[in-house]
Amino acid sequence: MSQSYDAFVSYARAPDQPIAHALRKGLHRFGRKAFQRRAMRVFFDKATLEVGGALSERITEAIESSSFFILLASPETATRPWVDHEVAQWLTEDRLGRLIIVLTGGTIAWDSEAGRIDPARTTALPPSLLYAFEQEPLWLDLTWARQTGPLAPSAPGLVDAIAQLSARIRGIPLDEVIGADLAEQQRLNRLKNGAIALLLLSITAVAFGLYARWQQGIATRNAHEARLRATVATARASLSADPIGALRLARDALMEASQTGVAVHEAQSGAMSVLDAARERRKILDPTTLHSERFRPIRALSVAPHSETVLVATVDLAHLVDPGGRPMAPPAAGPDWQPLLTNDAAWSPSGDYFAIASGYQDGQTLRGTGLHIFTADGTSLRHVLTSHDAPLTAVAFLSNDAVIAGDARGRIFLATFGQDAKPRLVRDVGTSIADLTVLGPERLIVYGTRSRDDSPWVAVTSGERDGLGHAVDVSGTR
Repeated sequence: MSQSYDAFVSYARAPDQPIAHALRKGLHRFGRKAFQRRAMRVFFDKATLEVGGALSERITEAIESSSFFILLASPETATRPWVDHEVAQWLTEDRLGRLIIVLTGGTIAWDSEAGRIDPARTTALPPSLLYAFEQEPLWLDLTWARQTGPLAPSAPGLVDAIAQLSARIRGIPLDEVIGADLAEQQRLNRLKNGAIALLLLSITAVAFGLYARWQQGIATRNAHEARLRATVATARASLSADPIGALRLARDALMEASQTGVAVHEAQSGAMSVLDAARERRKILDPTTLHSERFRPIRALSVAPHSETVLVATVDLAHLVDPGGRPMAPPAAGPDWQPLLTNDAAWSPSGDYFAIASGYQDGQTLRGTGLHIFTADGTSLRHVLTSHDAPLTAVAFLSNDAVIAGDARGRIFLATFGQDAKPRLVRDVGTSIADLTVLGPERLIVYGTRSRDDSPWVAVTSGERDGLGHAVDVSGTR
């Protein structure tokens, strides 16, 4: 389906293409209303026809569907066959009255006595127009445009020419066309200024919103820091009177610091001081009970979360007692009541399970290795890594159904409670692991001893190296 055009521009590509392009662009813009793509549709074909060639179907359709024909007249135009073809096509429908001549070069001479164009003195018109006029035609003089270099859109002569063309095509007086264009320009300017003002208001509102969120974040962080410092201070103050409560407060501070990323250093240092002091076993259990034969020698000590149950792990058995050292359940042992050979013990976060890391090596002799998991009443649940090639030296729970264990060769294993789930190696730090302390999901403190000189080291892990030493990712992925 062919499109309709307000005007068809016919010209010689060299040298009138810049002028034709400027006129088409100006007609698109002149009098254009807000949100309107163009004021009028103008056909402007950059292609040319071969000498002696026929008009293309596309150009023929454009000529037939145009209301006006604009001819850029010049000596070059007069010699271009395709321009003459286009003019001849336009004149077949007796549309001479809607043909507009724009003179860009050469001359148009009228012979008053003969009442026609003088072909001898006329150099700017194609043959089809030399004998077409019965009255002297009017034309728009743009011969100056070739002499001024590149045409500026705001050039006064060009603006006047576009206004006259627009008035002729629209059939409106020139002064009305110019007035309507000025009114639309003012309206567009008001819309642009309003849009700019709205954009500035939006940017200001977003900036204030971001600033408010930033301030809120600072206030929330400050509140977290104050609460954590208060929790650590309370834990330190209550250590002598209530060591179990102090340990729980220290654990809560570590967990919150790990999850929020706030005051991590303060929470870690405070919790470690509480933990170190609490490990003086005689502050938790009755000294006379500790010296009883059934509790000797003690290899690990751990307080159950959410209760006052104390796990006292000796070389042979695991005892569940109250803070006074009184038994709360039968002692637990290894498979087939073999000695546990305990190296470390830990409770699950819920207090429903505890685990024992065991094993002993004297020279080439290795005995009793294993990771033993029990319920809170001492009932045996799982025994894994029982044929391990090195003693298990440290244990900690990641969650209520996942536990990690480290061995004397620096390997960390992850075990779950599924019956068919086998422990898997998640990281090898290459040096003996002495202790594991879980701070939160996939974040723990690893204590160890360097094998070359037995010097201690510590690392806080979070899946990335943090400058404190070896980095361990308990998820097994970097």
